[in-house]
Amino acid sequence: MGIYNRLLLPFIGWVIFCTVLLTIPGDSLPGESWLNIPHLDKYIHIFLFSVMTVLMSRWLLKKGIPYHRDKLYIIVCALIALAYGIAMEYVQKYWIPLRSFDYTDIIADGVGAILGVVITVFYYLKH
Repeated sequence: MGIYNRLLLPFIGWVIFCTVLLTIPGDSLPGESWLNIPHLDKYIHIFLFSVMTVLMSRWLLKKGIPYHRDKLYIIVCALIALAYGIAMEYVQKYWIPLRSFDYTDIIADGVGAILGVVITVFYYLKH
């Protein structure tokens, strides 16, 4: 297995992990007083989507993107991650019991995607 395929596997695994977490029925989730951290679910969304953006960007950067387009591709990765987050909100609204659509989750997904761009630029771009 080539290095590019090995770098794709963590991204695919992360998307599967996120999909499982985001499709857990509402009655199976811990209550709000579980850790008593205000807005914990938003921090979780930020974490999930920043990691998703970094993993997708890292795979594309190692695959060999032209130098002058690398930042554009990283931004596209963030937009793809955000689109996935928006789609999952609709999945929760229409198909997952006791889950709902939440605009603030989408904002947290966007913050996470932007954080993923920042992390990728600082850690993976050497020029």
